[in-house]
Parts: sequence; C-alpha cells; structure tokens
Amino acid sequence: MKRTMTGVFLAGVLLAGSAAAQESGFYVGAALGQSKFDWTIDDDLDLKFDPSQVAWKVFGGYQFNRYVALEGGFLDMGDGRQDVSGVDVSVSATAFQGSVILSYPVNAFFSPYVRGSAMAYEVDAKATDGIDTFSASGNDKDFSYGIGMMFTNRVKQAQLRLDWEMADLDGVDVRFISFSAVYLFD
Repeated sequence: MKRTMTGVFLAGVLLAGSAAAQESGFYVGAALGQSKFDWTIDDDLDLKFDPSQVAWKVFGGYQFNRYVALEGGFLDMGDGRQDVSGVDVSVSATAFQGSVILSYPVNAFFSPYVRGSAMAYEVDAKATDGIDTFSASGNDKDFSYGIGMMFTNRVKQAQLRLDWEMADLDGVDVRFISFSAVYLFD
C-alpha cells in the first residue's frame, strides 16, 4: 500500500511537471497606451501638473508556468506638457523595469494578474515663462506595481493584455494604462 501511494504521488508530480513545462517558455511583447503624470507643485497655490500623454513599452520575459513569470522591459512614459499659471512645464520619463508577474488562470483563455516591479528611471523636466528657462534631470530606482488581464488564443502562441501600472518617481505619481500584444515562443 505504501509503495502504491508513493508511486501514485511520483506519477502525479511527473505529470504535473510535464504539464507545467508545456505552459512555460520565453515571450516578447509591445504595449501602447496612455500615461498620466500627477505632480502637486505647490499645495498652497493649488498648482498641479497632471497631463496625459501617449506612452509605450517593449518587453520580454520567461513564463515558468501558468502562475509565475519574470519580465524585463523598457518603458517610455511620454512627454507631458501643460501650462501652469503662465509657465510652460514639460516632463518626460523613461525606465528600465524588471517585474514578477503572478497570474491566476480562470480558464484556458483568461488570467487576471498582479505585477511587482523594480524600476531604474530617468526624469527630465523643463519650465519656461517665455523669458527664463529652467531645466532639471534626475535618475533613481524605485518600485512600481500593477494589475492586469491577459487573454490567450487557442494555439497558445499569442496573448493580448490590458495592464494598469503605478509608480512614484521622486514625488511625481505616474499611472500607465496599456494594451499589449505578446508572442509566446514554443
């Protein structure tokens, strides 16, 4: 009886491992969406910088199984411009991002997921009132997080994703919502 149970357990582990292997592999993708900067310049004067702009991302990763993936990518959060009390302000940001993605497959085609990321980012800011111009640049590292939904096609080589991410880049909150196309290698 003990040998039978051990055999059943080992067979289950081997079958689960082979099923997980079929769900694993490398992938690449691209995203297009909209980012929004949210920066309170001065609370007392109610000066806010909060433009929305086109943003994009390219990424690649490895999916270990249906539940866990590691992903790396480059994110261009766009060039936000806004007039703030007669001063033309522009802010642009880019980042390299490493993420852990945890998903829960509801069925063979749909999986909601959460994302935790480490980012190395660069922010460039410029303000001009028509006479004087002020410029500043900075880079740092921080964490971001996000949620999303992925839809996998029947042949399991392509995914479509809807993704929302949030980061705090040295006092400037950045939100990024995007639509991604992903190719999964065999």
